[in-house]
Amino acid sequence: PLGDEESQRPPAAAQVEEGAGGRWWRRLVEQHGSALVEAAGREDAGRHLDVDDLWLWLHLLFERMWEYRFLYRDLDELSSRERKLGTRMGALLRKGAATVIELCSGMVKAGTMRASAREIEALADNVLLVATYWSAYDRIRRAPQDGAPRADAGRAAYQVLALFGPYFNGDARAHLDR
Repeated sequence: PLGDEESQRPPAAAQVEEGAGGRWWRRLVEQHGSALVEAAGREDAGRHLDVDDLWLWLHLLFERMWEYRFLYRDLDELSSRERKLGTRMGALLRKGAATVIELCSGMVKAGTMRASAREIEALADNVLLVATYWSAYDRIRRAPQDGAPRADAGRAAYQVLALFGPYFNGDARAHLDR
């Protein structure tokens, strides 16, 4: 579990003065975005990523998103009130989709995955859609059951990883089924 939801404030590193106008949104999203890109962990020395690498990246992604969960609670409302935030988050989503496409392309080259460029683009959009709205969905889904909303990065990562399942080959698919 990633912790409780008692605090909806930005992490200390992201707290800035609101008097700075729209610039605080820009700084906040830039900090969040750079952390997500860092979590992507590029391929090392020509080694293509495998299912374990993808799972780890997703797990780290959801942990980082948890730190910025206040952005994801009602992203549509926030971005409609703060146009600059919407613009920055849109850019972050496009960067995320490009990262997923890059990861998938590497797995296709390595033989871990079989998918066309069009399928990879659709997969990237679906990955970002599920990842972006997972925390809100999961909180609502669990609320009546246990009364103490807590996020589970492992479950979130698996939900997104399952989107890759139909495209995985051999050992990668078997690994996902475990």
